[in-house]
Amino acid sequence: MRIITKFDIRNDNIVKGINYEGVEKIGDFQEIYKKVNNYIKKNVNNNFEIILNDVTASLYGIKSGKENIKEILENKLSLPHIISGGIDSIEEVNNKMKIGGDRIMLNTYLHENISILDDINNLYGSQIIIPSIETRFINGDYYVYKNYGREETNITLINWIKELKKNNVIEILIISIDRDGTLEGYDDLLLNYLKQTDIFCDGTMSCLYAGGINNLDSLKDIEEKYSFITGVSISTLFYKKIEEKFYFLSYLEGNIVSVKKHFSKIYNCIFVNNIKEIPNNETICITGHYNSYILIDILKKHDDFDMLKKRIHENSIKYIGICSGLQILLTEIYDEFDNDKKIEGLDILRYKIIKCEKPNIGFKNNKFYCHLYKIIDLSNNVVNEYKQDNIEGYQYHPENSL
Repeated sequence: MRIITKFDIRNDNIVKGINYEGVEKIGDFQEIYKKVNNYIKKNVNNNFEIILNDVTASLYGIKSGKENIKEILENKLSLPHIISGGIDSIEEVNNKMKIGGDRIMLNTYLHENISILDDINNLYGSQIIIPSIETRFINGDYYVYKNYGREETNITLINWIKELKKNNVIEILIISIDRDGTLEGYDDLLLNYLKQTDIFCDGTMSCLYAGGINNLDSLKDIEEKYSFITGVSISTLFYKKIEEKFYFLSYLEGNIVSVKKHFSKIYNCIFVNNIKEIPNNETICITGHYNSYILIDILKKHDDFDMLKKRIHENSIKYIGICSGLQILLTEIYDEFDNDKKIEGLDILRYKIIKCEKPNIGFKNNKFYCHLYKIIDLSNNVVNEYKQDNIEGYQYHPENSL
């Protein structure tokens, strides 16, 4: 399943509406572009596509996002970038390609001059064009809209798809206006309707979908139920993800600056004085080149250990532990310098820590390790990573890994 993310750009900002009504400012276009793309690369897939849409060019013919798009393309990621908004001539298509666009998305102008498809096909080939179709169910059928969902065309969805097929279009993006920006889940009624029509059965046109996707697990559902959907466009879900906060305890030392810099590419990183300051269901990161025994002792001295343990077991806090932050997940920890001294751990992993035969420092499978002690499970297997429910733990350092 192809992943596409769309950025609606207006006056130096990324914006997003709901049901194509109004727009909310998400944030600075460069910052949001970088954070969303970093989130997708880390949590979804390294291979995805990007739509850059000049909103005011679509709505008012004022290309306020033109320079923003150009600026992004000058330093763009090595990924396909699809340019959209206010494209109303072959000259404008040429301009978008010259500044670094890889493909072109058209909507409103196709209803005024569909012959532009021939001009583009003859010059570049049909593979660079993606008509986007804004649709909603009204008066017993799905109808097509234009001009950012503001104008009716009185053309049914199926008839418009047939018309695009006649003009040698090989890929389209169908947008559910009723689900756009809502995070209410994909529009199964629309997709079931398309499935029943068999409009894509001949295999000459592939179909992308956008609207309402509220979790990444639903992509598998779409793939299994609707084989004609070859990719999905997701925006609002990713905007919500990068709003998530990432907390660090201000009194802990070690390599926190390096770790914070790494996670700041995706999340809003915040230092707090104690666990109580972290809201429910937010994420705490505990890291550092600590003796794990000493790390727990520090947490106890600040009256945070019991609260952290309680909230992890109650699933009211998300936990990421790096290096010693992974090791304190054990039931009990022995002092590295005095094996007669032990201290209770967070009681997630009933494994044990032993000293490495030699220091484990360096890269292995693109992951950077720097530790003297390792965790082994009940079968004597080394544990370098743990992920379960609200907990993630890493023996290696993701902030320094490739």
